Amino acid sequence: MLKVKLRSSRREKNKATPIHNETTTVKLEKKSSKQKMKEYRDRLKENPDTYKAYLASEAERNRAYRARLDDQQRERQREKTRIRVQKFREKTKSAMTLKTPNDDALVQPKTPKTRQKVKDQREYWRNKKKEQRKNMTAQKRRRVNEKRRLNYAEKRDKKLTTKEKEKEARTTTTGYKTKEAERKAVYRAKQSLPSSSNKFASVLAGIAASATPRKRAALENDGIILTPSKRRRLDMCSQSLAKITDEIQSKKYKRSKLALSRRRILASSIVWSSNTHEKKLWYVRAFAYKCSKLKGVWTDKKRSDALDEDTIKKKLKIFFSGNRVIQDAYRTKKHVSKKTMEAKRILEVSLVDTYEKFKEQNTECSISFSKFSSLRPSNVKTMNKNAFNNCLCEYCTNIELKVKAIEKVVGNRSFVKNRYDISKETLCIKANYSQFYHKKCLERKCDKCGPAKFTKSLTDVLNKKSTTVEWHRWENQTIIHKR
Repeated sequence: MLKVKLRSSRREKNKATPIHNETTTVKLEKKSSKQKMKEYRDRLKENPDTYKAYLASEAERNRAYRARLDDQQRERQREKTRIRVQKFREKTKSAMTLKTPNDDALVQPKTPKTRQKVKDQREYWRNKKKEQRKNMTAQKRRRVNEKRRLNYAEKRDKKLTTKEKEKEARTTTTGYKTKEAERKAVYRAKQSLPSSSNKFASVLAGIAASATPRKRAALENDGIILTPSKRRRLDMCSQSLAKITDEIQSKKYKRSKLALSRRRILASSIVWSSNTHEKKLWYVRAFAYKCSKLKGVWTDKKRSDALDEDTIKKKLKIFFSGNRVIQDAYRTKKHVSKKTMEAKRILEVSLVDTYEKFKEQNTECSISFSKFSSLRPSNVKTMNKNAFNNCLCEYCTNIELKVKAIEKVVGNRSFVKNRYDISKETLCIKANYSQFYHKKCLERKCDKCGPAKFTKSLTDVLNKKSTTVEWHRWENQTIIHKR
């Protein structure tokens, strides 16, 4: 009778057992693509020329692949690269080991760099950093600046903390450990001192005078005694404060220019010293504001040959009131000041020329151009205020147009500035201490002057600069429209 035993479908199948031979055991394993490519590259590296050609072809293939990528694929590729580089850096950091003292002998010494190489390297780094900052976004730049400020603040705090600790270590004394021990020592010393106030003061002064340098330094740190230099500074500071306080309490000043300037100077100095010197100098902002209004405290030094300011103002007033370089601008009542009751007047020449004329007429008065400008009367205006109040006749307009043409050719205003300079070139020099030209010159009856001299000099200049000169000409024409 034949019996057949069926195998269950749930029974585990026997694993493939390696083929055993009498001498060796062979395992059949399938190689991965990574292993195959590694072996392939190793075979290529045996021949340098073949490996070089392989690298070139791979570079070209990758370049073509990147060119075919769209924006989404390129972004995904960058994200993968970022993760891969991050993993590589973490792996490199974990593999790093600390250097032992014996490892220095194995490291070869670095080749020294010349100053020119160091300079070139720093210039290269500077340019690269500049490009990096240029390509930063506003948010990135703001974060970098915040980080830099935080580092600076930490360094500054660390430096201040170190200095304070050093100062505290220098000034800290052991003293008494408890207040009770200090109180008992003071009581015992007080019992041996005289009760009279004068004798008490003289005994303490003698003890302080005969103390050792370290004991005197400890007394100075506690503020018990003062050195002669400190006492002088304290007296001077007390006198200054008392003087300023008295003036503040006794006088009230308006918002003058002097007070404003002093307030600006004092406020800037207080801002500079607010963190380090404010407590030392006993300054507060409210007190500095009051001090800035004082007069007569910070008087500027004057030269021995300097004229009085009232004298200068008087001369300037006479000069501006009776000078021919000024013309009455408006004759209507609405252009008269209600405070001074003076009409507005406008300079016919520039302020620089007016200043030069003032110096010629007042040789004994030495004044700078800035001071001359600041002391100009308020009713005297400069030439730019007279732009729409000039003579618009045909003769004056054509002369101005020709002056502009000459300036355009010559290129500067040193030759001719305005029509008054042209008139000056065609006349003789004024007599000494005279404001006017000779009548003969003005009537063109003088044999020594005339337009011929100016024409010759102008022709020489124009011949050097250009052969042709273009200018505009103003004409008045009457057109009759016939219907």
